Amino acid sequence: MPNLKGMLGREVQGTASTLWVFSRLQSLLFVNCPMLTLPLPTMSSLKRLYIDSCPNMAWASISNLTSLNSFTIRYIKGLSCFPEEMLQNLSLLQSLKILKMKDLRALPRSLASLAVLKVLDIEGCPKLKSLPEEGLRGLASLHELHIKECYNLVSLSMGTKALKSLTHLSITWSNATALPEEVKHFPALQVLDLRHFPNLTSLPDWFGDHLTSLQHLTLGVCPKLETLPSSIQMMMTLRSLTIRYCYLLGLRCERGGEEWHKIKHIPYLKIE
Repeated sequence: MPNLKGMLGREVQGTASTLWVFSRLQSLLFVNCPMLTLPLPTMSSLKRLYIDSCPNMAWASISNLTSLNSFTIRYIKGLSCFPEEMLQNLSLLQSLKILKMKDLRALPRSLASLAVLKVLDIEGCPKLKSLPEEGLRGLASLHELHIKECYNLVSLSMGTKALKSLTHLSITWSNATALPEEVKHFPALQVLDLRHFPNLTSLPDWFGDHLTSLQHLTLGVCPKLETLPSSIQMMMTLRSLTIRYCYLLGLRCERGGEEWHKIKHIPYLKIE
């Protein structure tokens, strides 16, 4: 809808609150609406919001949607940062996905207001170099963090120490030469997925000492990775190890190889 500027709201005057036409709406998607500039009305029942290719959205007005459970933003060209107000008041938000934002350089500190957020997906943000330290401190309920195609995101920030409930972490398509140091602060981590790390040469020595709850580890397309940390032998909680297209490491991890003694205690092994 190339000419759509906003949503038509019908106000009922003389009441304590404003009643809108969309008072029962639960799911709302905006796709390819370049002229959408007017603030979103208050919609007290809205649970799901999806915005794709709407570069002129009135981002601050999203704070009016206080019942949101799921919020996805995708393909917004030219936007380097969001206003701090955008995430304020979204106290019920459980899933936030920020996808294919090629100009995004920073996430708002107001992430910290998302007290019940469980899933955070960040994908296709090549200019993003770190996560906001203040913004992560409020995410004590976060269970899943997925980072994809954020090639220059080499640091997760020390704010990740607050992520005591994180059980799933995936990082794919990264130029990092090492696993971010902050990963050691995830005591509840059960699933770790690392794929498409062309420059990764090794995993840190602290790997097995700190990730004491890890059950499933996947390493994929890490062509320079040759060895596993010795501490992996002490990871008695590890139930599965999958190694895909890590040509140097894969050969060394086969039965009888140089790395075999480190992983032979793991019940499920898959090496491709």
